[in-house]
Amino acid sequence: MTEEQAWSYLAGLIDGEGCVYFNPKDLNRCLTISTTEEDLRDGCFEVLDFLDIRYKVSAQPRQKEHHAVCYDIRIHYFEGFLSVYENCPLRSRRKRSKLQQILLSYSRKSYTAVQPLKEGRIDA
Repeated sequence: MTEEQAWSYLAGLIDGEGCVYFNPKDLNRCLTISTTEEDLRDGCFEVLDFLDIRYKVSAQPRQKEHHAVCYDIRIHYFEGFLSVYENCPLRSRRKRSKLQQILLSYSRKSYTAVQPLKEGRIDA
């Protein structure tokens, strides 16, 4: 797998199965990919490991016998947010905008502000 393929695969996972959450009041920040499919879970692990992005995983047990286990793969770290924002070709402007809000909420001397999204463009 090439790096470009890995970023494209991750973009598809985030656009389709992902949630970017930011609460400015308590600075709760999270990028979550949720799936009940073990193959997608394993593919996500493979891509995140390949791209050297740290993550945490939790499994929500079945609520009913016919339900599947739901796996939540979470990115909570500045470096992961920045790497996804700069390299991942997300189609969802709303999710890119939330990532931008997350990055702008950090006050790091070594970090320069993210450029605002330009109208009519997916990439920043």
